[in-house]
Amino acid sequence: MGMKTFMRRIMKALSLLLAVVLCLSAFFVAPRVPLALANEIEEEEPGAPGEAPEEPEHVHEWGDWYENDDDTHTRTCAVCGATETGDCEFVEPLFDMEGHHVSGCKTCGAVKTEDCVFGEAKPDGKGFHTAVCEVCGGETKAACEYEDTVTPPTETAEGFTTHVCKVCGYTFTDSATPAEKDRDESPMLGDLDGDGKFTAGEARQILRAALSLDTLEPGQYALADIDMDGKITASDARLSLRFSVGLESVAIRHDYTYEVKKGASCTATGELRLICAYCGDDRQVVIPTAAHTFGEPVITAATCTETGESVWTCTVCGLEKRDILLPTGHDYAAPTADHGKQCKVCGRTEPGWTEYNGEWYYYNEDGTRLTGKHTIDGEIFYFDEDGVSSTGRRGGEPKVAVLGDSLVVSLQSYVTGSGYDFYGKVSLHVNTMDSKSVSGSDRVILDEVIGRDYDRVVVLVGINDLDYANSAWGEAYRTVLRTLKANAPGARIYAHGIFPVNEARSRANGYVTTMAKVLAKNEVIRQVAAEEDCYYLDPIPRFTNEDGELPYDAATDGIHFGPTYANIWYEWVKEKLY
Repeated sequence: MGMKTFMRRIMKALSLLLAVVLCLSAFFVAPRVPLALANEIEEEEPGAPGEAPEEPEHVHEWGDWYENDDDTHTRTCAVCGATETGDCEFVEPLFDMEGHHVSGCKTCGAVKTEDCVFGEAKPDGKGFHTAVCEVCGGETKAACEYEDTVTPPTETAEGFTTHVCKVCGYTFTDSATPAEKDRDESPMLGDLDGDGKFTAGEARQILRAALSLDTLEPGQYALADIDMDGKITASDARLSLRFSVGLESVAIRHDYTYEVKKGASCTATGELRLICAYCGDDRQVVIPTAAHTFGEPVITAATCTETGESVWTCTVCGLEKRDILLPTGHDYAAPTADHGKQCKVCGRTEPGWTEYNGEWYYYNEDGTRLTGKHTIDGEIFYFDEDGVSSTGRRGGEPKVAVLGDSLVVSLQSYVTGSGYDFYGKVSLHVNTMDSKSVSGSDRVILDEVIGRDYDRVVVLVGINDLDYANSAWGEAYRTVLRTLKANAPGARIYAHGIFPVNEARSRANGYVTTMAKVLAKNEVIRQVAAEEDCYYLDPIPRFTNEDGELPYDAATDGIHFGPTYANIWYEWVKEKLY
């Protein structure tokens, strides 16, 4: 054996020994898995050679939240269709001054209106009581409603009337009458009928005398002049009223005799001398002018279109009083084969559309019928030589559809007028009008006008799209207008600008909207409407205040109209559409 061969074998033995030592060290040093647990661990099957590793789950691309019917909202992944639902988080409710409070969801914009829960009514001691809502802190005030109990006088105790409010329990007494042993039969100042008590009726009688609407007996003048300034004024009526409700002490008693120095007429006051038998008081009282004495009226009758009048003349001074008689209006008879609806009084034929035997005619002011081709209210109609419209007539006031987002929902909630159909959806965008539906409907919103014979279609959308790029958004809006023209070929299409907002109030309710963004989107709407031969409705001049924003009281959240402004909008848009 050579030396080289010997050294190779030595090195091979040393390598084998080193491998044994390393294996033993790994056995003693590495963490050990208990046998029982080790038996439960399943070996993972290695992937097939060349097989691609499994792809990780995608990141959801969530759409906007939309309102549900149970105070929750949901959003949908645009990639996989997965949905996520959460509870609405409503902002602090606001009192609407009509016994309700309104709050909106910070996330989806849902609006919730609830009846206020008022606590115990508390009196203010001035004839009114107030109650505060336990939820929103809104306050309501109403006049007390009294139940009266009369306690008659006795020989030794005075009588009085007790008034107790049926709602808040506020109690006061008045109409004191002396005890029988103390009663003085002479009347007090203000006690016109001498029954020993003051009433609201006497205060009213004194006020009417002060305004020359009523007359008093001569013996009552001294009693009516409570402040003893020589004439009967509203101040005397006010003092008498305070006597009647116990706010002023009992007036002084006098026993007057009187002498009429000069009688009053309907144009001049009179004069009365009064002398008290108790204290010798001697003074002059002004007798107010008397009411005019009018004879039978001379009547000029009104006509269908002209006013008339009734004239009364005072038989004493010749003063004339006139009342205007309003025009009676035309009394139209049913149309005949020869003419349309004709007034039975003046013979005028009502211009416009008239139906007779299932055919439609259009009459001019002079009673003649239209024939040939004519454009009426922007629509083309064809009439034959007898005046029959070959294109028919829908007739009446325009049938209107209003489509859009939560602004339309709020209008639908509060508009009290008729003739409009609202199709509103909370959280609607301009590019989801062809995929979203009104609750309970099987049509998408743009299809709601199909086959319903609308004369006018108004689209109000965009408040949820203020941050979208104007160029792309404008093209999506253009698609909406073109779709509506195709779906309602006989209707006028109106592009309604977005309502102005109140920035401070909207921020307080969790919204981030500005007038600058609203105005920018409205300019896009105006341009697209012009290019598509549609009408543009600009709400900015009508619904902004001196600061260029929505008035503070128009919307509790600064965006969505309440009852008052919803009906102001209805009257405004009705003028624009008709």
